[in-house]
Amino acid sequence: MDNIAAPTVPDQPTEVFTDTELAALLKECSGTTFEDRRDTAIFRILMDTGMRVSSLVGLRYSLDPEESDVQLARKLLRIRKKGGDTIFVPIGKKAAAAIDRYLRIRARHPHAESEWLWLGKRGRLQVSGVQQMLQRRGERAGVTDVHPHRFRHTFADDWLEAGGDAGDLMRIAGWSSWEMVRRYGRAAADRRAWQAHARLSPGDRI
Repeated sequence: MDNIAAPTVPDQPTEVFTDTELAALLKECSGTTFEDRRDTAIFRILMDTGMRVSSLVGLRYSLDPEESDVQLARKLLRIRKKGGDTIFVPIGKKAAAAIDRYLRIRARHPHAESEWLWLGKRGRLQVSGVQQMLQRRGERAGVTDVHPHRFRHTFADDWLEAGGDAGDLMRIAGWSSWEMVRRYGRAAADRRAWQAHARLSPGDRI
């Protein structure tokens, strides 16, 4: 095998969601049922943080603020990592409001005493349940390829395009390598470069 070249794997970045697609997904679950309130809160968190689906379903809720991973007053969500480490992820006003509306209707759920934040008909909502919900909502909204990881790419791209600091992005996303910033932010890197050139074009100065 020493004389055989390694195969070249094409670099095909994940397409990010457009604002129109995200608005369509939110509109699809804009009702007042338990599922609508829950799914809107999930969409808002994914849009606002790019959170991993495993971290999302791992969120715990308690009326005791010390035990709860949901800290709305501070607009923070606590993620418990393997090994006991924790990180706090900030959320915006709309995400916090969506979670608050969900918690109000969650209090009347048959499994309201569960320690897990996200509930389904049979109790805790698992990763597969979230994935199925996203796919179902996407089909109804006319948005294709709706999966958790695509939200992570979209969040990173939106953050960098808005001029967000790459180091701050690393902390929010929970990355320890700068390579992850490059990997998740490359989906629309050309577009950002073109926009930067439009502002900075050296030839336009002369």
